[in-house]
Amino acid sequence: MKLGNLELNVPLALAPMAGITDLPFRLICRRLGCGMTVSEMISAKGLLYNNVKTKEMLAIDDGERPTAIQLFGSVPDELARAAKIVEASGADMIDLNMGCPVPKIVNNGEGSALMKNPQLAYEILAAMVDAVQIPVTVKFRAGWDDDNRNAVEIALAAERAGVAAPAEVTEDWLMAERARELMWEAHRRTDLIRFGKWISGYNWTYKGGNFGGQDLPSHFNIFPVPSTELATNLDLQQNPGYAR
Repeated sequence: MKLGNLELNVPLALAPMAGITDLPFRLICRRLGCGMTVSEMISAKGLLYNNVKTKEMLAIDDGERPTAIQLFGSVPDELARAAKIVEASGADMIDLNMGCPVPKIVNNGEGSALMKNPQLAYEILAAMVDAVQIPVTVKFRAGWDDDNRNAVEIALAAERAGVAAPAEVTEDWLMAERARELMWEAHRRTDLIRFGKWISGYNWTYKGGNFGGQDLPSHFNIFPVPSTELATNLDLQQNPGYAR
């Protein structure tokens, strides 16, 4: 599978998980077979304010590559400047968080709250893509709530913004299929993912409901996607060997 100019030999990526996917954990999962690692979500404002703890989260080890840094925020210019910092730190890819459902994030208009404003989401992604040379991807949900499932609209906005590495024919993004109101409950919407894949022609990375290696074959059978993300916080934290 290709993510911009990156090619993954293993169609299994480690999803970003706050408080879990720090550098040591990412190295363990990469050594056990994950095709790509992704950092915890990092505040764009924190990077711009030169917050010491925030900047420490940019640390990358060559042993985990390819690896992505995930940013969150809600201001296009801030995310563009933060993306430049991430690129300078040596990341292989940048991911925008449009999936986090926790109140302290969405109350600031960040995370999954961006799905309520597709135009702003487009402006953010376009600014980030213009600011860097490495691939930019975005993780998002089915929608803000069950009555507003606009994942396809967001996907098309990402396409218009140029999400993916320049000079690449195939562009990609990361998607979580659950609505924000479901938080982390495992409710699948196979129809939405299949329609999104059909209408866009992009490569989609499915995220959600992975509780171990026994679940992965069903994801590749159910969803028309070339890869999936391993993101079950408790189980994976207790046993990184699931990545194998």
